[in-house]
Amino acid sequence: MQEQKAAVPAITRPEFDPTQLVEPTVAQMAVSFRRDLEWRHKSPATVRTYMDAIRCLDEFLTEKGMPKGVSRLSREHLEAFVADQLERHSANTAKLRFAACKAMFTWLVEEGELERSPMERMTPPTVMVIPVRVVDTPDLKKLLAACGEGPDEFSNRRDTAITRLLIARGPRVGELVSMTTEDVDLDHRMFSVVGKGAGR
Repeated sequence: MQEQKAAVPAITRPEFDPTQLVEPTVAQMAVSFRRDLEWRHKSPATVRTYMDAIRCLDEFLTEKGMPKGVSRLSREHLEAFVADQLERHSANTAKLRFAACKAMFTWLVEEGELERSPMERMTPPTVMVIPVRVVDTPDLKKLLAACGEGPDEFSNRRDTAITRLLIARGPRVGELVSMTTEDVDLDHRMFSVVGKGAGR
């Protein structure tokens, strides 16, 4: 007689339940968004600004008990966040954080994480342009005189040159301090700086 093999019980697969999927949150997506910004060679200052804005959004959603999953956020949630930023900070800060969050949601659409951005029809806060006070001539003379009061001649000449460049051409401080001797052409009396967002 042939030996009979025992029947192997069938494996029952559980039914797929989409509600059990873990939805990516704002904080989780921020990690990937940061990598994308760095891959696109955004300046460290820009990356910090964007990440700070998204951190503020995540903290706001937690504080207000709002959904934190990126696909569950609506325009109303983001408008409430911007309104909160306008109450806490200057309009310029609120506008920067608006732009950072909008950039992340646009990126989420490009990556296929969202079909549409909840911020696509939102407009940034209005920022009033306040003219910067122009330093008058007597104060400029005092500033230049102070540059010549240092302990040694080299420091005096250096400080005077830096101050005159700032007065005459108005470069950003970051652009000025990053200059090297190669950026100065004494023969043609010219200098060059690396502008915002550019790299050496």
